[in-house]
Amino acid sequence: MKISFALLAFSLRLHTAQGKDGTIRGKATLDNVKDGEDKVFWERFLNFNPDFIEDGAYDYPFDATSMPTSSPPTPTPTTTPTASPTASPTNTPTASPTSQPTASPTSSPTASPTSSPTASPTNTPTTTPTTTPTSAPTVPCFLNITSEGPNITIPPCIDRPTLFGMEFVGGDCSNTQTEQPANLTNCTDFFENGNVPEPGSGETSFIMVVTGGALESFVEGDGNETYFAGNVKEDDVYYIYRDGDRLPSDLTIFTFPEVPTADIPPLGSFPNSTLYPPLQEANFHSSCSQEVLLFNQFGAHTVVQFENLRQGNVTVLDTVNETVTFTISVPELPPGEDTVIVASAELSRNYTVPQLDTQPIYINGTLICTEGAAVDPTNPCTISELEVDVEVEFDLKNPQTYALTLEVIANTEISNQFCEGENTFEYCAPENTEVCNAVGF
Repeated sequence: MKISFALLAFSLRLHTAQGKDGTIRGKATLDNVKDGEDKVFWERFLNFNPDFIEDGAYDYPFDATSMPTSSPPTPTPTTTPTASPTASPTNTPTASPTSQPTASPTSSPTASPTSSPTASPTNTPTTTPTTTPTSAPTVPCFLNITSEGPNITIPPCIDRPTLFGMEFVGGDCSNTQTEQPANLTNCTDFFENGNVPEPGSGETSFIMVVTGGALESFVEGDGNETYFAGNVKEDDVYYIYRDGDRLPSDLTIFTFPEVPTADIPPLGSFPNSTLYPPLQEANFHSSCSQEVLLFNQFGAHTVVQFENLRQGNVTVLDTVNETVTFTISVPELPPGEDTVIVASAELSRNYTVPQLDTQPIYINGTLICTEGAAVDPTNPCTISELEVDVEVEFDLKNPQTYALTLEVIANTEISNQFCEGENTFEYCAPENTEVCNAVGF
């Protein structure tokens, strides 16, 4: 560091440096000293420690701030020191590096963190327990619902019919379904002449029903009669009829290709066998001494109706309306309750055909109470069992399952507690059919 002072007509040059022991040592000289100038002060200043005087230079421990100046400071500040001193060299060399390199990293990385963080605690602490016991838990409230429906069966034929209704469904003899013994019923397909239309084709065939017997042996008038002859479209019904008289004990149904109106033969005659050869011959015992049921099938023909003196008209061509009854009761209610008020009720119908429909049952506001409350003259509720009748239309020609579900919601009269109940009535009709037998009815 260099500090210059302008003092009177001469100047003091001061050189300083830091020694090994940390002492600031100065070397001061008088520069530009002219004869006759007053040197008393500065001679005394420079000679206050003669032990450091050497060769006209003055080397001494020196604290520049320890001595006052002898005269007022210069009117302007001294020049600015250099921006920064140069760095002093280190007293000793820096330490040598360690003789050995640092330890190698571990041979394998540390274990991976857990795959996912643990669950965070709840955001807020749980609530403080109540100072008094909480109220007793509510007792579940259930409504008891039962259901009862009809038994729809098709009676077998037990007397010789005066009429058979037959549906032309198409198909070969493999479609025959009957419990009659083989010696009383048989079916033959004449595949060399062609095929009977397949079920669902919508085609038309010429049908002829005569007294039982082979095609070659049939002669009209020799105790043999024709009971039906005409073109029938698939899925249509034709009738085997004898003007109200009983039919013979055996019948034969012939199926031919469709015959144009101009070629239809007179009653009792077969169509031209060259143009319209027979496709199928089906025989069955028709006196009903052997079981005949609706939906019995003989080749391409299904029994859908019969009529006799003892049973009258028995058919699956009509729909049947029957009633399903649901009964609602409240066998047990929460303590202090004996009555419920119906809030809503809904009936769902799920049939094979159609599928699903839902409708409300208007019993809202009805009071239902326990048996004891119902006989209490002071209680406004007098009903312990509420019956809901639902009319169901059963399509007998299309055997199927019927499922009806009644759902009821109510509330207890005093505490307004929620109550509910549900019941499903499931049925298949007509019962004694292949479809219903397959599902356990």
